[in-house]
Amino acid sequence: TAAAPGAAKEESPFTPARSTGYNRYDALTQPLADGRRCFAVADGFVSAALAAELRAMGGRMDDAGELRPAGVGTGPTRRQDAAARGDRIAWLPSATEEFPLSIVLRQFAALRDALAGSAPRWAPMRGGEIKCMLACYPTGSRYVKHRDTSPLCPDRVATAILYLNADWTSGDGGELAIHPDEGSSATVAPAAGRLVVFDSRTEHEVLEFRGRERWAITGFLYRAETAASPPPSHGPKILVAIASYRDEECPHTVDALFASA
Repeated sequence: TAAAPGAAKEESPFTPARSTGYNRYDALTQPLADGRRCFAVADGFVSAALAAELRAMGGRMDDAGELRPAGVGTGPTRRQDAAARGDRIAWLPSATEEFPLSIVLRQFAALRDALAGSAPRWAPMRGGEIKCMLACYPTGSRYVKHRDTSPLCPDRVATAILYLNADWTSGDGGELAIHPDEGSSATVAPAAGRLVVFDSRTEHEVLEFRGRERWAITGFLYRAETAASPPPSHGPKILVAIASYRDEECPHTVDALFASA
């Protein structure tokens, strides 16, 4: 039946709360636009219902063995070190129509476009790739100080982390600690629906987690590809062979080898 005139339209439980103003992403883009801040935090990026659906999706993937121990380092130095990084991760598809992931992918894309249009510093990622990673931190795990860019992975511009932990309390730990400058830091609690966005060059860490499980989806926002320079038509040639099986860092390793050859 038709709604009575003037009646409020019923919203989906997967719609972010209106009070947060996320249709325009103002709470995230405005603090980052002028360059004086390297991170921004806002609640309600996804609704509590959608966060719960995403958390359940992660649990099913974990039960199916799709999450694997994460590594540290890049390229030839990449290794597993649970004392330095103790989460289990899975890379998510970059495009899907399956619920609930499809909603998050669309919102990350809208965030990328809003940031790219907000200031010149973010403009290079207009139309750039977004790679999403699901992570679960078990009891006693952490991730030591690091940056999301490196000489072998230079094209990440911004990092966006969406938290899925409805029952998180301060006693659980596992906060994100951001270190924008030497001697300064800020912490972000991993509460469900909360999104933190920061410059990928910013040093950060995950503090020791004391709860049962800590879940998050991280979106790495890349600069758009630029036209490659034409290869030289003469000169010495080299052959590089690298064993790589689903290694996200392999292209950057190859680029670095050729750049320094």
